[in-house]
Amino acid sequence: MLQWLDNLREGKLFGELLEKLYEAEQTGQDLSHLVTDSQAELEEFVAAIEGVDRLDESYHQQIKLADKLLQGLRFLGSVPVAALPQGRVLLAAAYIVL
Repeated sequence: MLQWLDNLREGKLFGELLEKLYEAEQTGQDLSHLVTDSQAELEEFVAAIEGVDRLDESYHQQIKLADKLLQGLRFLGSVPVAALPQGRVLLAAAYIVL
């Protein structure tokens, strides 16, 4: 057990864990077959790759926006109930939407 924990801490088991969870090798083979058999032009593959690259930037923008909204909601949560009678309901709705 100690050896396993040491391997886990050192990152030796990370690849194996990812493989078991996501079946990365099989997914890679499936994608390879799809690309090989595809009738799409190179420009379409380039556009798809660029789209995937933009996902990371979009994700980080959404996380920043959500963080700002959460900070605002925390501020509203500190407003006394007398000042905002439906404050708790509005706050709960905002958290659900977010």
